Amino acid sequence: MNPLSGPAPPINGLKLSSDGCTISAQGDLEDRVLLGDVCFSEGIHYWEWNVEQYDGKGQPSFGIALAQVSKDKMLGK
Repeated sequence: MNPLSGPAPPINGLKLSSDGCTISAQGDLEDRVLLGDVCFSEGIHYWEWNVEQYDGKGQPSFGIALAQVSKDKMLGK
């Protein structure tokens, strides 16, 4: 995955590892969105997520979104 935000400084409270496989939340913000650049037009696709640490705040959610999705609201709202 090559996220659009890249492995640069934290974007929207999220820090991405240099390999693009690990995301860490920083700060007290609850609703954050990170988009990748992989697009699908058909077929079956599979992802796995592993939440290694969770402070009980917010609601982790994962999904597929359009590029113009609001980056400051929970995905799906």
